[in-house]
Amino acid sequence: MTLTVYYCNKNSISDSLCINPDRFIDYRANKIKNNRDKKLAYAAALVEEKSISTLTDYKTISITVSAHGKPVINESNVFYNMSHSKDVAVCVTSNEPIGIDIQHISKYNEGIAKKSFSEKELLFLNNAEDKDLAFTFLWAKRESYVKYTGYGLALGLRKDIPDNVNIKTLQIDDYVLCVCTEHKIDNIKLEVLSDF
Repeated sequence: MTLTVYYCNKNSISDSLCINPDRFIDYRANKIKNNRDKKLAYAAALVEEKSISTLTDYKTISITVSAHGKPVINESNVFYNMSHSKDVAVCVTSNEPIGIDIQHISKYNEGIAKKSFSEKELLFLNNAEDKDLAFTFLWAKRESYVKYTGYGLALGLRKDIPDNVNIKTLQIDDYVLCVCTEHKIDNIKLEVLSDF
């Protein structure tokens, strides 16, 4: 299976888009006052619309949030998930449940690692040459999994991720991207949205 991940860096969003919100349909972003945060909200809305439009008519859908906080397209067999970190927003769609996470590579934090990762993950982290990259990878992997399930942190931390899910990882500059789904992911195609 090949999945397309839509990716947008907020720095590709023009100031004119923030000044002239009528050019943009997302009411959530229009309510934000800070241009830096507004640009990230626009980037998130752009990847969401572009990604979902590949499988269904975005203008006719209704999105709600599940009891555990996962966005769901009502009355549809289209599943999607999105994430953002620092300057970047990403979104992926599929015909089966899916989870995605992107993380800017951050400093290894032993306290968070001990509270969040399984024994197997801690062993991997302790043996890693680049602890910052390994820490970020494990965090993004875990986030993509809990988002895939739709239960979020209600699943609890420190449990091993089951072997019956597939997680594909990509490093994009200073970011780690993980996508989780039931079936094997052969390839991730990165579709970069820019110049808005």
